[in-house]
Amino acid sequence: MIIFTVIASLLSAVVLLDAVAELGMITVHSKGIYTPDYALADISDILDKGAGNLSDEDYQTLYSQTGLTKTGIDRALAKGSTGVKKILRIQEYYFGEYSLEKAYFVPYCCQDILADGKTTELIYLEAGDIIISFSTHITFWQLGHAALVVNSSGRVLQASTIGTYSSLSDASGNFCSRANYVVLTLKEEYKTSTLGQEIADYARANLMNIPYDPTAGVFSDKYSIEKTQCAHLVWYA
Repeated sequence: MIIFTVIASLLSAVVLLDAVAELGMITVHSKGIYTPDYALADISDILDKGAGNLSDEDYQTLYSQTGLTKTGIDRALAKGSTGVKKILRIQEYYFGEYSLEKAYFVPYCCQDILADGKTTELIYLEAGDIIISFSTHITFWQLGHAALVVNSSGRVLQASTIGTYSSLSDASGNFCSRANYVVLTLKEEYKTSTLGQEIADYARANLMNIPYDPTAGVFSDKYSIEKTQCAHLVWYA
């Protein structure tokens, strides 16, 4: 009787944990993907003003229409007509309609990607930029991925998953199919320096081929680089 009671209790605990985990998955996926609740607008007149001629109001309008901050807009406008076309494409992606696809690693752990093979487009990148995504979650606990941009061609250094080593890959292939991502850059006071390139050069010279450990920097000395994970690698660089 005692054995039966213990087994029943364990089964009840498993069922309860399964229910909680499943509820977490449902809760996260019920959020869907952000879509602006206002109309797509014609921004060509603003873009025609060119780099250096936009007002704060212009930048705010472009941000609401594309998700690009002043930094992203300026990078694109510096490319001339090619950059303008990129901004307009990003605007179309920003207002696009998408559905989610759950790419499972193990039960109750998945990465949310755009369904039907859809992707978006990154703005121009520079060495020292960081790309972060919170598209991965274990039941209701959302976590993500980070990578360090090492050149303007969009190559990133990243530590991906258990059983792999830190390596270079393509930013678009790693982030443009994800449900969300953000590109971060150096603070304003460092933008005229070579700091971004120095960080990227250091990372390529010293942080390649390091074994992945999801607890690196969390349950171990964060100043040790014998093992690493995505956020630890970027922070260390």
